[in-house]
Amino acid sequence: MMGMAEIDGEDIRHLSDNFATGKFFGLNVADLHGRYVPGLGGTEARRQMWLRAYRKSQRTGTPVHFESQHVRDDRQHWLSITVSFIGMSEEGKPQFAYVGQDVTEQKRLEEELKRYTEGLEAEVERRSERIQELEQRRMQVEKLAALAQVAAGVAHEINNPLASIAQSMALLKQAVPPQHRHFHYAQKIDDCIERISQIVKQLYQLYRPETGKQEKVNLVELLTSTKSIMTTLAQTHGVTIACRWSKSRVYAQYPKTGLIQVLCNITQNAIEASVAGQTVFMDITADEETVTISIHDHGRGIPKDQQARIFEPFFTTKYGDTESGMGLGLAVSRSLIESMGGTVSFTSYEGEGTTFCVQLLRQQAGLL
Repeated sequence: MMGMAEIDGEDIRHLSDNFATGKFFGLNVADLHGRYVPGLGGTEARRQMWLRAYRKSQRTGTPVHFESQHVRDDRQHWLSITVSFIGMSEEGKPQFAYVGQDVTEQKRLEEELKRYTEGLEAEVERRSERIQELEQRRMQVEKLAALAQVAAGVAHEINNPLASIAQSMALLKQAVPPQHRHFHYAQKIDDCIERISQIVKQLYQLYRPETGKQEKVNLVELLTSTKSIMTTLAQTHGVTIACRWSKSRVYAQYPKTGLIQVLCNITQNAIEASVAGQTVFMDITADEETVTISIHDHGRGIPKDQQARIFEPFFTTKYGDTESGMGLGLAVSRSLIESMGGTVSFTSYEGEGTTFCVQLLRQQAGLL
């Protein structure tokens, strides 16, 4: 678009315009001659913007470039404009030449490019965070592997004298009659030996998980068995265990012994985190890729500053509790599930409860 205009008082009057200008405004070229800006549908703010550009060009003697918005056919259009002062008319009015171009499509493409760039930056940031997460996970795995080796060595050193203590205790029990007033201490020593033996076994499992043989397992029946095993502990705490699933049979090819050990351990933690009158829920859900077993409690939750360490060996949130353990249960559980090709994750909010999810690959499971 090209043409000439002059400032007439506080308004702008068109003197001559080309065909492209007339087409843009929907007028014949002849109809544009002598028209003032308000007569072309312009707003007061737009008229003032054009006046400022014209006067700046007159004052500086140089072309002035600016962009202006116009509404045409109910659409917003962007115009790129350059105005130049060319002199005074015989009546003493400043006159100008203008050149304009409709850059609406260019603006649209720039906006699309901006959105694409922002999306790309967000994707790069997301992937960078994922890379950092995987790197931290790798470092954690290496750390756990080294710690597990040490744990296995310690377990081996403990196991030998422990076996001798157990054998010696068996002989001593035979020498002490059941009627003796201190005979109950013998049973207490036996219980402690058994507890140490279980801890040693867990240390071995941390280093080299023994999940058991692969077999076809009905996960619904497995959770029902877990509930049955943990019912006594739940009753002791005044807690109820509830199972929720829509299918009666969900089969998977996994080691039954390893799975039930993991589920019992997580359920025990959920019970011990709950208070009397609360319910621990067990769920089975499935999507196209995975089967997920969830165990949820409404207990005290895991403090946020401790959540990053929850799977570390020997770390426990039960310090001072009567149920306080060695902090190996979750470390062993994750080791077992990962050796099966699955994952263990959790979400927890203080005062609201915790949900642990055991995910198993769907490709190894057949749902009926």
